[in-house]
Amino acid sequence: MTQSKTEQIIDEDALIEAAKSTLDESARKIDASTLARLSAVRGEAVDVAISAQLTPLRFTWLVPVGSFASIVAVLGVVVALWVPQTAIVQTPIAMLEDINLLSDVEEIEFYEELDFYEWLVVEAQTVG
Repeated sequence: MTQSKTEQIIDEDALIEAAKSTLDESARKIDASTLARLSAVRGEAVDVAISAQLTPLRFTWLVPVGSFASIVAVLGVVVALWVPQTAIVQTPIAMLEDINLLSDVEEIEFYEELDFYEWLVVEAQTVG
C-alpha cells in the first residue's frame, strides 16, 4: 500500500501534467464572446491599475510627518534617560548645606576649623 518517494513524485508529476493539459484544452475551447468579455475585463483592470499608480495619495504627507514625530519622541526619551540623575539631586543638597552654614548662630571660627575636627574623628576611629 505504501509507495516509495520516487513513485509518489512520478504520480505527482503525472497529476500535474494531466491538470495542465486539461486546463489548456478548456482554454482552447472558450467561445469568442467569452474571450471578448475576458479581454475587456482584463483591459479595464490594467487601466485601473495604471491610474491608481499615477494618482497621488491624499495622505502622502503623513508618512514623513509621522516619521519625524517618531524620531523626535525617541530622541526625547533617550535624552531624558541619558541625563545623570545624580547631578540633579546633588545641586539642591549643596545649596541646603550652604544655607545651614549661613543661618547658623555658631561662630564662623568653628567652620574654619572644620577640617581639623574631621581629622580628629578619623584619627579616633583608626586608633580605636
